[in-house]
Amino acid sequence: MATTRKTITLTQQQDEWVKAQIAQGDYSNDSEYFRDLIRRDQSSKKAESKLRQLLDKAEASGISESTLAEVWTEAELRHQAKLEKLHQDTLLGIEQLERGEYDELDDNSLDAYAQEIKNNGRRGKSTSKKRGKV
Repeated sequence: MATTRKTITLTQQQDEWVKAQIAQGDYSNDSEYFRDLIRRDQSSKKAESKLRQLLDKAEASGISESTLAEVWTEAELRHQAKLEKLHQDTLLGIEQLERGEYDELDDNSLDAYAQEIKNNGRRGKSTSKKRGKV
């Protein structure tokens, strides 16, 4: 990806803050810190936009006939169903591990596998995996 050089002006306190983040090992240099801030801001703006869309949709749908207790109960039931699905998937994963049904990745194939997941979803098949035993 092409890069662009920028010059910014900071207060002494801001400069000390950035240096402290680097000294803590959170970032290796100023540029990394500022790129992370930009990514976080982009993510925040995207989440805010999604929330605004949901609020607009909710307002357009009108006033609910349900009571607060009914809405809360429905939300709890949806949440509980998601937790139960996660629990079942976790148990299945543990069983598969115990049977030796897992994919072993070496350092060289991890990036390719991650890209494949990004392209094909989590259930995408990878050719860079090796079967292993627990």
